[in-house]
Amino acid sequence: MISRFSEKTRRIIALCMVAAMPVLLLSGLVYGIYMDFEDKKVAEAQTVEETMADDEDNLHQVDNSLDEQEESPKRDSSPSDDEEVFVPSQEEMQNAQNVAVEFIKAFHSFDVQKPDDYLKQIKPYMTENYSFYEAYPKRGTLDSQKVKVTNTYATPGEFQEQFQIWNVEVTSENTDVEGKKEEIKTPYSVLLIPEGDEWKVDGVRVDE
Repeated sequence: MISRFSEKTRRIIALCMVAAMPVLLLSGLVYGIYMDFEDKKVAEAQTVEETMADDEDNLHQVDNSLDEQEESPKRDSSPSDDEEVFVPSQEEMQNAQNVAVEFIKAFHSFDVQKPDDYLKQIKPYMTENYSFYEAYPKRGTLDSQKVKVTNTYATPGEFQEQFQIWNVEVTSENTDVEGKKEEIKTPYSVLLIPEGDEWKVDGVRVDE
């Protein structure tokens, strides 16, 4: 059909076709990019919907889990009335109390003229921790040049299978550097542990 046109016309048509080809190619490229973009948008939208659906399912699972925890009965962490409390035998209590009292009588006593005598007196009642008290002996003060125990009063503190604590209040006559005497009450806590068939003092402190 084109052969029927004159040479001039055929040249014009050829030029138009050549000029139109880049436009057509560019349009096709733009259209392809646009379609790819639309496909990506659709894919992203589907991914978002699936993620939201999964999140919603997870939220439902969390809510159900919390509901189950709220509905489940809470355990009381406080000790029950049926919980066993260790109570030593009467003989064990009496032996430990006697050791605590005799120890405190010796430990609280003091004479500035014989400053180490109390250490000799407390040694038979103590565990190997005696070495600590031997390393740091008491020294007299201006108000306590001599301390003489006149009375003791013991009360139970705490009992466990491996130790006993006894509270011992001591009444003593304290003589100062000028020879004046004063009655003083001093409360102690005494820790005792079993060593074989005996109870031994493992530590002592003043409860001020």
